[in-house]
Amino acid sequence: MNTPMHLSAAAKLIAAGFLGFLVGFVMLKSDLIWRRAVSGIFLLKNSRLIKTILLYLLLGTVGFFILRSMNLVEVHVVKGYFWASIIGGLSAGIGMTLCGFTPTTAIASLSCGRLYVLWTLLGMLMSIPFVRYANDFLSRSIYSWGDSILSTPQPSRFISASNPGFYIVIASAFLIFLVHFTVGDNE
Repeated sequence: MNTPMHLSAAAKLIAAGFLGFLVGFVMLKSDLIWRRAVSGIFLLKNSRLIKTILLYLLLGTVGFFILRSMNLVEVHVVKGYFWASIIGGLSAGIGMTLCGFTPTTAIASLSCGRLYVLWTLLGMLMSIPFVRYANDFLSRSIYSWGDSILSTPQPSRFISASNPGFYIVIASAFLIFLVHFTVGDNE
């Protein structure tokens, strides 16, 4: 049986650099560093980017399940970070809607010479204390309900009613199909 990948410090740095370069390249080529293109997602004017993001979600979910079934990666849900992740995801979604950037796309855009993104990054930094406060509040209240919300189902088969990843893939495929035939591509 395979064991999950454990990388040394140097290998982690090399892998992070390679993946960072790859993600930056994909964001640059898919126009995710342009505020207008990202705003087109929320205004339902850019079906190409919507389909790209949904396809990444679909492929990432399937890829993670395959890697987990080969014992190359493990699922780790850390109780202390669950609500911070939920709140951080919601605040990133709101920030992306308002600013047209996520932290990753803002840094990629800044590295392409767009200095006005500094205001966006400053706003993102100001959200950190809010997320920390909200996480502490929710940790004191919701964690007293028990650990059932944090139970991580790890089904052995991908196509099964107990696999949340299966539903993510189905929903993503349906949304790709729906966006393809309903949203225009004015970009």
